[in-house]
Amino acid sequence: MNLRLSGVTEDNFWDIINLKSDKKQEERIQIFERWVGSNAFFLGACQVYGFVPRAIYDNNTLIGFTSYGYRKEHKRYEL
Repeated sequence: MNLRLSGVTEDNFWDIINLKSDKKQEERIQIFERWVGSNAFFLGACQVYGFVPRAIYDNNTLIGFTSYGYRKEHKRYEL
């Protein structure tokens, strides 16, 4: 496994927007995407709150999305 964080670019934007868990993975570890905000929502929130969005890759395979930043109203950094 070779994990790396990369910026969101024109080249990976739509891949990040369309990223979903495999159905078997959702059943096995109970990832319920219908209860989690979409990546499109979080990319928008990054703009509003000044967070830094990052694509998560294993080698050259996109496997996830995250963001980090400082939330003034909570007075803490969040991932």
